[in-house]
Amino acid sequence: VATKPGGGVRTRATIQIYRAVVGLTDGQTITIEVPGGDLPNGMRSMVAGAPRLVPGQLVFGFFEQRAGLYKPWGLSFGLLRARRDEGGDVRVFRDLDGLQLLSRKGTPMAAETVRLEDEPLEALIGRIRGHLGIPGSSQPGGLNQ
Repeated sequence: VATKPGGGVRTRATIQIYRAVVGLTDGQTITIEVPGGDLPNGMRSMVAGAPRLVPGQLVFGFFEQRAGLYKPWGLSFGLLRARRDEGGDVRVFRDLDGLQLLSRKGTPMAAETVRLEDEPLEALIGRIRGHLGIPGSSQPGGLNQ
């Protein structure tokens, strides 16, 4: 956790890429930064919409790079939670509790349109690759092998 001159608390964490989709490579480490965090004096700075980083937690992120740091797109919206199921496969979900979503026009948007609940990681990656037009990706109706 660091403070910026003139105020502002930021949390930085180094994460290792387990499964890259675009731009990074499997096994690479990057530093991510989010606003807010726990200060050494015991105080906590919370920023609406900012994800809380927990050591050892699995995440799936949509990041943009600025000044050598990676930041999740849309704060918590761009940082999905992940877990391993009983078979060892990774599954992802988007925690939308407390978030108010707005459309491009600034009008309220239903959370159901972007909700992810316990989706297999490989299925999500296939859909993302399909939207990006990456060969070997998911098409309507399932994953292409």
